[in-house]
Amino acid sequence: MKKIIIGIILTALLLSLGVCAFAETAPQSPAGAKFNIGETAALPEKTAAIYENEGMKLLIPAEYDALLVTETPENADDGTLFLVSEKASVEAAKGERGAGFLFGITHDSEENVRRMRCSDMSGAVVFAQAEDGSFYVFRHPTDVRFARESYDNVEEDLKQWTELNSWAWDTVPASFVEENEGLTAVHFGNTDLDIFLARIAFADGVDYTLSTTEYGPMEPGDTDPSPFLERLMNGVSYEPADLDEAPDGEYVVLRFPEEDYRFDFFLAEGGENVIRQVWAEDNEMFYRACFDDEARKASDVMKEWYSALVPAAADGSEVSGEAAWDTAVPTEVTKEVRAVFESAMEGLVGVDYVPVAVLARRENTWCILCRATAVYPEARPYNALVYIDYEDGKASVRNVYELWIDAHSEKTVREEETDYGESSLFSKEEMDAAAALIRAEFDRWEGCEMHSLRYAGDEACTEENLAWMNSLKEGSRFTRCIEFVSDFHSPAEGGGAWAPDEEYTDWQWWLAGTEDGDWVLVTWGY
Repeated sequence: MKKIIIGIILTALLLSLGVCAFAETAPQSPAGAKFNIGETAALPEKTAAIYENEGMKLLIPAEYDALLVTETPENADDGTLFLVSEKASVEAAKGERGAGFLFGITHDSEENVRRMRCSDMSGAVVFAQAEDGSFYVFRHPTDVRFARESYDNVEEDLKQWTELNSWAWDTVPASFVEENEGLTAVHFGNTDLDIFLARIAFADGVDYTLSTTEYGPMEPGDTDPSPFLERLMNGVSYEPADLDEAPDGEYVVLRFPEEDYRFDFFLAEGGENVIRQVWAEDNEMFYRACFDDEARKASDVMKEWYSALVPAAADGSEVSGEAAWDTAVPTEVTKEVRAVFESAMEGLVGVDYVPVAVLARRENTWCILCRATAVYPEARPYNALVYIDYEDGKASVRNVYELWIDAHSEKTVREEETDYGESSLFSKEEMDAAAALIRAEFDRWEGCEMHSLRYAGDEACTEENLAWMNSLKEGSRFTRCIEFVSDFHSPAEGGGAWAPDEEYTDWQWWLAGTEDGDWVLVTWGY
């Protein structure tokens, strides 16, 4: 959910209809903030205009300054220091707020940035840290704000628009750090892995476990994860890796059972920085950890982390801990096992667990496959792994892991929430697959609540839009595209690019694919 660029074809189409091509969800002025066009002060060489706000300077090249509207909000509640827009788009939109918006710079507290890092940061890039620990954030639109009253000179206009965007992205953050004393350049990734690591570091009560292919899951207990998170979150970027199959050998598993996500950190030589992300039971992708320190290995960090949770090996050379699980035990639920199970479950209400088979045992712990049913009318049964500890005559539940065979139904798009309309182009199964990708992405948007998802209609599946899809994915050869729209509500506190506690309607989701291939979620926004 980073920068979205709409191609020339769609822009020209909108302009041909006499419509300004920009979204209605422009960043809103903070309540009570007073916006003024900033005063410029030329350098002696007259190479740049200088805008100042709260002691910070923003330099704009002289050749661009006349093309821009630069605002310097006074005492903005949200920390906004600068808002920069293309002047031609602002004038064409005749006062419509948000037209031409290129970027903004905000000053955010360390607490707020930590909160941002725990969820999707669409529209925000943290790029600098001050000596007092606060941060500076580059805010950008997640849709296109280009606008013109006519398209007589659209080729030149778009060339100017593209050049201004390139300057903003490629130059502004580095220039801001260089021109303002006491700032250090920083970079925080925002992949799913980055988000989940940030939640362990900064959020309260995050449920996670570590395990290996040989030893069972270990809960963090009182072990401080910060020494390991420091090395996994700083001086590293997690880049998507195009792998046909996973590396061979063992791996350490970082699992988040409540969200149904896990990350497998491979240990074998050659794959030490490969991480597999698995979610909703059978979806997966790969990352490669790219460390500034090339000697650092993600596998080493994860082995040390796991070792910190269990007794260390005598020579410290390998992950060690409790005895291995014995998976050759008889599967029958004997009277003895049933008695221990019922003793452990006594007092547990809300879900009825029926033991089906013993899957494994490790010392005084059993892993039992159960049929589970919530205690309410017409509840849907599901399977669960229940871990039972039994020691000194006392039985207790160690952990319960739910198994949803149909890709964890609470994480998929439900039919009653999805309006498929009518289509002569796509089957119900094809639209189901597209909707499932949308919901998987939406589930990452912490605090957002989807109200509806609906097919936009066959009329959206045009050659022009297909060309647009191919232009957004370099090297792609899509042969079909599909659009859904959704209504959802943003978190009460806002965060990232979201306005707080606001209803977003007709949010667009665009997917593309080949006739025999899977859908790819290409872009979303207004």
